[in-house]
Amino acid sequence: MSSNKLRFSKARKFNKIMKEITLLKKNMHGNVQTMTSLEIAELTGKNHFDLMRAIRKMEPAWEKVNGCKFALVEYQDKKGELRPCYQLAKTECLYIATKFNDEARAKLVLRWELVFPPRITLRVVR
Repeated sequence: MSSNKLRFSKARKFNKIMKEITLLKKNMHGNVQTMTSLEIAELTGKNHFDLMRAIRKMEPAWEKVNGCKFALVEYQDKKGELRPCYQLAKTECLYIATKFNDEARAKLVLRWELVFPPRITLRVVR
């Protein structure tokens, strides 16, 4: 691959990541940071329909342990029609990620750390 093509490829990848970060930050409600199932599907390379089905299957167990359901919201698709998607907090996303393969799960965990780094700084005391 030529150096110009490589630079262009890296620039496109960087722009895509920055766009995704912007989308993720726009989804924050109050102090709760969230990510939609659409964003998770795009990040992990999964089909959104299949991801929604997997989330629906996992929801009863989450509700039993946590006492609440996942937030079901709507988005407007390319045709202008309203479609369902989930809006999930970090803990809910990490729960959903248990169904993913190792690579997809790692992408989701790293995305959360990239966009919302931990606020605690640890020092090593000798």
